[in-house]
Amino acid sequence: MIRTLVLTTLAAAAFAAPALAEQAAAAAPADTAKAQAAVLSDASGAAEARQHLIRQGYSNVSELLLEKGRWVGTALKDGKTTIVAIDLRREKPTIETN
Repeated sequence: MIRTLVLTTLAAAAFAAPALAEQAAAAAPADTAKAQAAVLSDASGAAEARQHLIRQGYSNVSELLLEKGRWVGTALKDGKTTIVAIDLRREKPTIETN
């Protein structure tokens, strides 16, 4: 009885493995597409934040990093390098400086 149960379980697992592999392979492209979309979204957000800073008179804008919903980096304005943080989620993007 136990032997039959073990053999049945092993046979079911052997037939199920290829089906599970197909499901995993089908899910992988969707995950990859989501990851690529997130990277493109981040890149376009950083470019938008950089352009907003330049329009406001900043130059030498460093690489901007996304932290807590704001793009943070350094930029030069009026001869001073300052830390800037810009929140693009607001209706009118705001720039915070330190």
